[in-house]
Amino acid sequence: MAHSASNILVFSPAFRPLIGGSELALEALMRHMPERSFVVITPRHSPRFPLSESQGNVRVRRVGFGIAWLDKYVFILWGAFVGLREARGASVLHAYQASYAALAALIVRLVSGTPLIVTLQEGADFQKQSFLVRAGRWLAVRCADTVTAISSPLVSYAQSVRRGGRVILVPNGVDPAPLLLHEERERVRSAWGVQGGDVCIYSASRLVSKNGIDVLLHACVDLSFPWRLVIAGTGNDEASLQSLATHLRVSDRVVWLGSVAHAQILSELGAADIYARPSRSEGQGIAFLEAMAAGVPVVASQRGGLRDFVHDGETGFICDPDDIRSVTRALTRAAQNSAERAGVASRASEMVAREYLWSLIAPRMAAVYDTLA
Repeated sequence: MAHSASNILVFSPAFRPLIGGSELALEALMRHMPERSFVVITPRHSPRFPLSESQGNVRVRRVGFGIAWLDKYVFILWGAFVGLREARGASVLHAYQASYAALAALIVRLVSGTPLIVTLQEGADFQKQSFLVRAGRWLAVRCADTVTAISSPLVSYAQSVRRGGRVILVPNGVDPAPLLLHEERERVRSAWGVQGGDVCIYSASRLVSKNGIDVLLHACVDLSFPWRLVIAGTGNDEASLQSLATHLRVSDRVVWLGSVAHAQILSELGAADIYARPSRSEGQGIAFLEAMAAGVPVVASQRGGLRDFVHDGETGFICDPDDIRSVTRALTRAAQNSAERAGVASRASEMVAREYLWSLIAPRMAAVYDTLA
């Protein structure tokens, strides 16, 4: 009979208050396992972040000098040292992303003998990464006791590395979308500057090349209907994207919300008519699932994990991020064919409720933990 893995030691390259798709998924996963205790070891990244904190069933240990670039390099050994002390009470080690944090976890695995799960979360194009990054990922995936992956392309990658070793598909999930009443929807749209006849196109995204916001801006130029583009998020490309909007003479139709709390994004998603992000790569694409849960039709590529759940004319509108006209056509189709848009939104929402709620996903990861305890 399998024992319950009640104490999980997690190694993550980032954690709150640094928030991205992976970090949000990790927090949600732990929140939906209240009967288990988690210790998260992560780089400190900033001197403003406390060395340790606890909330509910999660205790966080931050390691490093509080200098982001340096903490990443020292974490493999320093994180392993801290991890060896914490592993004395751990049932299972869990590296959340096959990154440098996973290498720290691997050292703890080799010394302590505690079984290791590595979760592939990465949305980057592996071929564009450095040899050292790719080699570190390969080593972590090859040597783990069990690998989980959030999408079928990542499962395929892990299987090619492990040559028959155990790989389990455990996607990220979402919580049910909050209800947005008509009055509140109109208030949010008004705050965004959406006029009565405008189609509101919304995107929540880190402003980096892989998310294709530059392509979205170009595609909006040729739209033949009134539109308003609302972009939530910040990133390295923020200034260049704002300059691009000015160059394309659409800056008066684009609203830059900047950094927005995840809870606020979820509460306001239902005010949009279309969620669009022509991603060049995606590990899974949890933001699209959140939009689907809120009943908002998505315009998306089929790069990476998106192909698992975005199907053209069924659960979304497909575009090619390398073809601006393709993005324009997908936006136009989503905006102007109301019957198709309603059907797509309904089927997508039903799919999320059936397959991608955290209440369904968390027990699957719990079962993986228990097989190693």
